[in-house]
Amino acid sequence: MTPGPLAQALEAEADHRPASDDVDAVTERARRRALRGRRMRLLIWGAGGLALVVAAALALRTMDLGAEPPSPVAAPPAPTLYAEDLIGTVVERARGVDPARAAQAAVLCSVREGRNPWSSAEDVGVIEKACSAGWAADGPLIEVATDATDVRVSVGGGHAIVTVAWAVRNTGAAPLELDTAGVLISLTTDPDQVATDHRFGDHQYAGTSLWASNTQRFAALSGGARPVEVAPGGLVRGTTVFEATMPSAGARRDPVWDIAAGAEPTLGIQIRSQPFGLSTTRELFLETETTLADAGPGATADALVAGFTSRSPGEVRTGAQAVLLCEVPEHLRARASSDASRPYTWVEASCEPGWIPRVVLRDAGSLTLTQRGVAPSADWEVLNASGMTVQAADWQVVVEPRPESSRDDGESLALLGRTVVSRTSAWQADGTRAVLLDTTRMNRVVRAGESIDGHDPLFPGLLTSDEPIDVDAVVRAIRGGGTTTLQTMVPFLTDRSRVLVLETPLDYAGDSSLAPE
Repeated sequence: MTPGPLAQALEAEADHRPASDDVDAVTERARRRALRGRRMRLLIWGAGGLALVVAAALALRTMDLGAEPPSPVAAPPAPTLYAEDLIGTVVERARGVDPARAAQAAVLCSVREGRNPWSSAEDVGVIEKACSAGWAADGPLIEVATDATDVRVSVGGGHAIVTVAWAVRNTGAAPLELDTAGVLISLTTDPDQVATDHRFGDHQYAGTSLWASNTQRFAALSGGARPVEVAPGGLVRGTTVFEATMPSAGARRDPVWDIAAGAEPTLGIQIRSQPFGLSTTRELFLETETTLADAGPGATADALVAGFTSRSPGEVRTGAQAVLLCEVPEHLRARASSDASRPYTWVEASCEPGWIPRVVLRDAGSLTLTQRGVAPSADWEVLNASGMTVQAADWQVVVEPRPESSRDDGESLALLGRTVVSRTSAWQADGTRAVLLDTTRMNRVVRAGESIDGHDPLFPGLLTSDEPIDVDAVVRAIRGGGTTTLQTMVPFLTDRSRVLVLETPLDYAGDSSLAPE
């Protein structure tokens, strides 16, 4: 396929590198390999179509003329589209100008030899750059799946979180090979203008628009790869969380804060087209945008804690959510979920029990014991019944054999794998409840009607406490001798020294057929 004019220009731009016969030879071999792979896919597709035609001809020669007409022969599936299949079709795109024919919006980046994060032997980091805007293919290939996309805003004390649960759909007739590690999610407030304010984050961009000039769009080359083949109609999903602080007087505007304050957001998704061969000096991103008229409210601890009243052991209240207010020790605060350098640690905290006047998470009635391997597993599910999106930092199951009493002096909570267990109760003599807080951060966004579920083996694993644990006593407590509770940690926007813990009682639904008696 003859490269389009934009692809030719970028190829020439990328050639501004030191001349080297060895480099040219390696590049030429990589190009030939990609072309051979593409030709082989086309030959296989063509051979499959020829075989179907021959089979249909033989059927016509041998069929009974008095019989019903045969069913039509199904067309062979279209071959998967890789970056090499699309780059040669790219033509220039200009801001505010519609394509001459139906096409897919794209961004084509030229990268100097050795500087591409997807091919460099060295860690060159994330490259944030302005790349050539283009049109690719002969029709649209992707779109924001608005039926599966949700944006929620949480604001409190001069801080804001905008949570985007996004989905992109393959709208073409052929499968697409996409790289889910090469995704950039954008929130913009004036998407048709050249950007005046913008900032990049971890696979995220916030600004007035993605236009760097009339013919260039901002993009991010992040390296790493998670290739996936997306069938026609298939979805790629993810969740991206934007944060902002209210700008001070005279400071530059923050687009995320503007959206949190009521500006209509435009959601953009750029996703890398996975190459069939080696990555070299060009990277293609498909992109799509849509305006979201309704960014609904999200639920953080700041909002949920309103109406907090105290709670006593054994107290039951219909239409309310049992909660705990906990002080978070300094060394456990504000740990990012991606920070794997700090060791896993936990601490037992004394928390104030209470109620809030609305049910947030309710039991789905699925708590069962299932024998998996050498030990039973506690399987459970809770549903978000709040009507809002909830930001969950972590969760854990707590088993208490004697929940109506205060725990014994000197007793402490223990870990059985990921399950928190007590010899007696988590209630303490002073009316507080003991809770294990740790350095784990799930950072899960739970939309209204969605669920959190778990399958927790009751087996001593890496996280198990040193002290001996009577697993049989834990099983008896789950089956009805005690209580089983899911504790879900919800962070505060304005105060990282505290956390709100939602307590959801889990009613035992019975053993599965594999669970031992």
